[in-house]
Amino acid sequence: MWLKQIRLEGIRNLVSLELSFDKVANYFVGDNGAGKTSLLEAIHLLAVGRSFRTSREQEVLKISAPYWKITGSVVDQDTQGGEVVTTGEIRFVDNTKTTFLHGIKQEKLSSYLGWLPVVTILLADIELISGAPQIRRNFIDLAISKINKNYLKNLINYRHILIQRNKLLQENADDNLYEAWEADLAKYGSLIFQDRQKFLPILILFAEKFYSVFMPDQKITFEYKTNLSFDAQSKGANKIQNQLLNLLKTYRLKEKELGHTVVGPHRDEIVVKKGGLSIRRFGSEGEIRLAGLSLKLAEAELLAKYHRHPIFLLDEIAAELDTSNVQKLFGLIKNQFFYATTKFEIIDKITKIIPRGKVFFIENGKVKKIETIG
Repeated sequence: MWLKQIRLEGIRNLVSLELSFDKVANYFVGDNGAGKTSLLEAIHLLAVGRSFRTSREQEVLKISAPYWKITGSVVDQDTQGGEVVTTGEIRFVDNTKTTFLHGIKQEKLSSYLGWLPVVTILLADIELISGAPQIRRNFIDLAISKINKNYLKNLINYRHILIQRNKLLQENADDNLYEAWEADLAKYGSLIFQDRQKFLPILILFAEKFYSVFMPDQKITFEYKTNLSFDAQSKGANKIQNQLLNLLKTYRLKEKELGHTVVGPHRDEIVVKKGGLSIRRFGSEGEIRLAGLSLKLAEAELLAKYHRHPIFLLDEIAAELDTSNVQKLFGLIKNQFFYATTKFEIIDKITKIIPRGKVFFIENGKVKKIETIG
């Protein structure tokens, strides 16, 4: 699967653009503020339906522009080896975001997400390890949602019910008012937990494998931490649901004092350790960065395992890696990628591994020149 073409209007500092891409390697080169990362952001928006830079679509809108719109064509293979072209579009008009596949409006984000699988690798991914647990939960949720549309639906329902229960806790409501909300919270929470039990052990194995590629003399572990018991899965969905329901009742008094729910999948976490110690607390910056990178590569491998071979969006990540690890990284990337950089010499390093591609020179929001490699 690869992104063949993109058209965009009204995006940040970019002029209206229509670009055709190389099937393998694409580079956006320019000074800071030229629009390189905005191009990556536009591709991510097209693929995922949201930005990796902001949660507010209004911030993506170019100053004085009435709307923004991104359209893309993706090429994939059918079961007979022939080419299949899919067209996707996302619009933001009158403060409303709308998505389309083959021109047909998608009523829910869950029906759009995953049409173009993408993995984004950024310098900020160091926070995937060093940052708050919520960052890792968001990573888990997005990775699984790209594979399993029902997971996203269950997650949305769970979060809605969680808000209602937290309001009851903050109001110190009578115990009889909790039963219906807790039953639904346990229902959707158990479904989320089952999917995490299915996908996260695979993700973790891949992450440990990739870290060993970058750091062959070190061993780290990625551990999934949860309130729930893993052996409950073998006893069926009802066992998990009942376990979560009992935890909600047991902790209710304490949660009334705190004003929020402290048990459930919204508190789950991935902990990364080296020699039994948390890398987040005791690891070097290099170890933390490579652990975050390994998780992102593991996400790509998980998608590929479920026949969703992703494209890659990379923003200056090679600048923080030594030459050996740059070679390892691009040796591991097996699909189309887009790389944004201020330094043309980085491209020279990558083309020693992947000797083809297109270079787009960006200046003041415009593509000034395009060169072909190979």
